[in-house]
Amino acid sequence: MHCDSCAKVISRVVSKNDSAQVKALDATANTVTLDCSPEQLSSIQSQLKEQGYQLLLPGQAVEEGFEAGGHSRGL
Repeated sequence: MHCDSCAKVISRVVSKNDSAQVKALDATANTVTLDCSPEQLSSIQSQLKEQGYQLLLPGQAVEEGFEAGGHSRGL
């Protein structure tokens, strides 16, 4: 996440999951804090990946085709 547009996409994806909420977004630090169940988290990760974003949990590595603070649109 590196801009307001990215933050809006992430917020929109999260809001499509019942009762899941974005608690904080920080584009400068490239972090998002979510309030959701483990099942929702898995779904949110998949949905974000479809949009070209990778949601990493602490300790997870960036996948090939993604970069920290960026996104991949499969171009």
